This record gives sequence, C-alpha cells and structure tokens, in this order.
Amino acid sequence: MPNLLKQIYAAGTPRESKADNVEYYQEKYPGLGKGGWKQNLIHDLLGQRDITRGSVGEKEYKRLAKNMSRRFDSGEKNGKRGINNPEPRNAAEYKSLGATLPPKPPGGGYHITGTIWFKYADQPCEDREVDEIITGGQAQELANMAYDDMLQSVLNHYMSNDGTKGSIHNDEPMLATSSECAESDLTVEAIEE
Repeated sequence: MPNLLKQIYAAGTPRESKADNVEYYQEKYPGLGKGGWKQNLIHDLLGQRDITRGSVGEKEYKRLAKNMSRRFDSGEKNGKRGINNPEPRNAAEYKSLGATLPPKPPGGGYHITGTIWFKYADQPCEDREVDEIITGGQAQELANMAYDDMLQSVLNHYMSNDGTKGSIHNDEPMLATSSECAESDLTVEAIEE
C-alpha cells in the first residue's frame, strides 16, 4: 500500500462495529430495496462467510439473506435490535467486514504537509509545498479514494485553496507520475476534535 494511503488509513478509525458498517453502507448506497444499503451490506456479510449464489444456490442464498436482514429490522418482534443494538455473537463478523472498508476520518479531519509534484499538459514538472487541512465530507471522500485519486485530490485541494473551500474534484492540473518527476512526499496527521 503506498505511503499516503497508509497514512490516511492509520490516521482514521477502523470500522469495527455494526453501527460503523451500517453508516458506511448507508452513505455509499443510499435508499432501501434493490441496490440499497441493506442489500449490499447483507451481500458483503454473506461474502465474509464465503456464501454466494453460486456456492449455495439461489433459493438457499435468498433464505440466508432474508434471515440476515432481520438483524437490521427494528421493532418489538425483533427485540428492538435495529442498527445500534448489535448482537455480541456477530461482533467478529462486523469487525472483519470493517477491515475491508475505508476508515472513518479523524473528527477534525486531516492535516497534510509536504511536497507534491504536478504538471500542466506538456509543461515541465513543478513542485509545491503543501500545507492543507481537509475536514468534514471532504475528509471522508479522501479516505474512500484509491491512492492515485487521493494524490490528485490533495493537489486539487491545494490548487483551489483560496479561502472559498473549493471542491477537491477539479480536473486541472494533473498529478505528475514518478517516471516524469520526483515522487510526491507527503505527511498526514490526524486532527482531533
């Protein structure tokens, strides 16, 4: 795992509980029904057990998925389990699934410092000293990104940091690759609330 990605993950908090996992899936797959958070979460939890439609058949998979969906129902008949009342016997399963998900960012966001290399189209490489604070929704977006997108995002945040809290998804300039320029060298610190 590249250094920046390791640092972002190390600065964050792993998703280890039922509530943490549900929060992630609700953000990533809003809504209920086909393609919603609950269906995707159940599919991934069954996958943690190596249960797929191919391994157990369609009918058995549907039965297992329906049984598991009861974990996320609330109300009297389910003992008010709901989302925030995890079953202790399933704690290891939630922790295992959480290890495959992006971490929750620190409460105050990330403080990123160092040197980043970039270039405009066919221009020569340029380096910039970065001293950026990324908070709120942008901090979670950063934690969710793949490494290349993460570096580009830090560069975009730096380039748009004019006091207006610009988006971290502008398209120029482009991040320079290590074969074109020197490797970017960034340090990430967690900002606690």
